[in-house]
Order: sequence, then structure tokens, then C-alpha cells
Amino acid sequence: GIADNVKGQPHTKANIAGFIIALVFAGIIGVFSVIFDFNKQITNLFSEVPVSLYFIIFAVGIFAAAGLIVPGFSGSMLLLVIGFYQPILNLISTKNLGQNISLLAAFAAGVIIGFILFSKLMNFLITRFKNGTHHVILGFVIGSIISIFVNSNIFSYEFPKYDIIIGPIVLVIGVVVSYLFVRYARNHKELENAEN
Repeated sequence: GIADNVKGQPHTKANIAGFIIALVFAGIIGVFSVIFDFNKQITNLFSEVPVSLYFIIFAVGIFAAAGLIVPGFSGSMLLLVIGFYQPILNLISTKNLGQNISLLAAFAAGVIIGFILFSKLMNFLITRFKNGTHHVILGFVIGSIISIFVNSNIFSYEFPKYDIIIGPIVLVIGVVVSYLFVRYARNHKELENAEN
């Protein structure tokens, strides 16, 4: 898995920063989905089907293609996190067939273009910044797991429940800070052993 690619590799400041930024970015998507009620907004989009939905679903297809290229990353998990998984599955029905086919075509076009773009991007990143890329991917994967559990598209929330939002953020900060302390202590001990 992606964790095996990171294990044993140098954890430079840049790598750790990339991991933290990716983790927070992916994790905060779920938090935003609760604050701004993505579930309701996406449901309204697919009910009204404005022209903008075709561009949105095309863009979603591009990013979903990352699951076909990026190791350890799941396109379906991404769709689930951002709330498009079930609506896209619902397009496979006989109701409004012409409209549904056109929306699926926009999504498929996005996936194809995304596959080409992410193939080239991943090839470049793995060639030039292999360790850093693996750290960023791991951050996205862990952050996505957080977004699954804090997500208006999966769970119903009633406000004010600030602990639902603040809890995962504090958890992430605690894990990151603990890791940095452990790493600092380990490096400090190695320096002391080397001096002795």
C-alpha cells in the first residue's frame, strides 16, 4: 500500500508539510460538507439540472479519474466524500433517459481527460519527487477517511453540534503534533548516541 512506500523513507520537513497540508485539505472537505450542507445543494442540483451541472459533473469526472492512477487512492471514495457517488449511480435509470445519458457522457468525458492528465502528472511527480508525492498521497488518503465520518452526504447532523466539527480537527492536530514530538525525541536520542 501507499503506507509501505512512505515507511523507511526520509521524512523531510517538505515531505511532512506536504502530508499535513494534504491531510487537512482532504479532511476539511467533510467538515465543509456539514457546515454548508453539500447534501442538500447537490440534491437540488440534480433535481433542477441547470447547465452548470454538466460542467460540475465533468470536473468531478476529472478528479474521480485520480482513483485509476494514484496508488492507494479510490475514485469511488472521492465521489462519496464530495457527495456525487449516489447521484451518479442514480443516473443509471430509465427515468429522464436522454438527460441522464448526457450527464453520464459529461462524467465519462471528464474521467477520460482526467485519466490522461493524471497519468502525465503522476509520471512527472513520481520521477521528480517520489518520496514527497507518496507523503502527499498518504495525507489525502487519511484525510479522506476523516471526511467519510464527518460528512453531510453520509450522516445527518443537527446544529449546534460544534464538537462534530472541532473534534476531528483537534484529533488530526493532536496526531500530527504527537508524531512530531516522537520524531524529535528519536532524532535527539540518535544524536546523543552518536556523540557518546
